[in-house]
Amino acid sequence: MHARWLVAVSAGLFLTACVPMPQTREAFRAAVANGAFSAKAESFGVNKGFQQAVKHLSAKTDACLNKVVKRSMMKGIYQEHSQSTYRATVQTPEANRAEFTMQVMHNPRGVGADPPPGGYYLMVADIKAVSANSFQVNLYRPTLGHGDTADAVRNWLNGKDDACPKLP
Repeated sequence: MHARWLVAVSAGLFLTACVPMPQTREAFRAAVANGAFSAKAESFGVNKGFQQAVKHLSAKTDACLNKVVKRSMMKGIYQEHSQSTYRATVQTPEANRAEFTMQVMHNPRGVGADPPPGGYYLMVADIKAVSANSFQVNLYRPTLGHGDTADAVRNWLNGKDDACPKLP
């Protein structure tokens, strides 16, 4: 029984290490759009001014999503420490288009593929002005563990002044 369990776990870890990790924002977006496990793509429109919404999202992103979360726990007689460094940006490559990107770097790193520069991609959004008072958002996000963060980004884009989400 233990031998079968060990083989199954080893095979799972091996396959996880073989799955390519998106190394760019574009690769992450494509992976989610193509049905990546535990991820979702969603689109929604907002009836607000594009520039004002992007400015609000950028301010909230800077204040809330660029954080270091430290953890410690006892395991037997040993104390273990870990930290996750979250990095989020809002860039405006064109006057009518903005890009939200959120990444995380875990320390210690753990098993699996090497992370891209800046950390694993958690969430990206493509924001495009449709008219003077409306814009379209394509949000690519995880379905596990970051629901509060996705809700906050959605609400910030709608002009709400939601509190900072708790980062896991």
